[in-house]
Amino acid sequence: MRPFYENKQIGFRCFLSKDITFPAHLHNEVELIFIREGVLEVTVSNQTKKIRKGEAALIFPDMVHSYLAEDSCLAVICIFAPSHAKEYYQLFRKQQPKCPFFTSGTCNPDIPFAFDRMLHYAEHSRAVSEAWLNLILAYLMPEAEQTGGC
Repeated sequence: MRPFYENKQIGFRCFLSKDITFPAHLHNEVELIFIREGVLEVTVSNQTKKIRKGEAALIFPDMVHSYLAEDSCLAVICIFAPSHAKEYYQLFRKQQPKCPFFTSGTCNPDIPFAFDRMLHYAEHSRAVSEAWLNLILAYLMPEAEQTGGC
């Protein structure tokens, strides 16, 4: 199946998703997914990985990606315009990661906590939720810079 383009035009959206399966698509927002429970097969460009509890994937703008939940899975998904991550705006706009997958949440308890707080505040205070997003990115991006490939 050919990927399709989603014209989301949303500034910031954070939500909980159960058993997500979504075909190959792309959009000009950044998409961040964190697994709270279960396993999810994530494909970004031509890299596929089953990510597990505590692991994440970060999809840069205009990268083809898809999800396949073979079993039960609970994930936090955050979709945001690059401008909501000011520190990383240029990176999101001009580069693509060598490896979009992150395991640091399995060993750093601050990361799952930060995802929970970001999700909690998404309904009550977008500004606070975005602050948690930027904290998450500050934790994850050093792992991306150290990764030579998946």
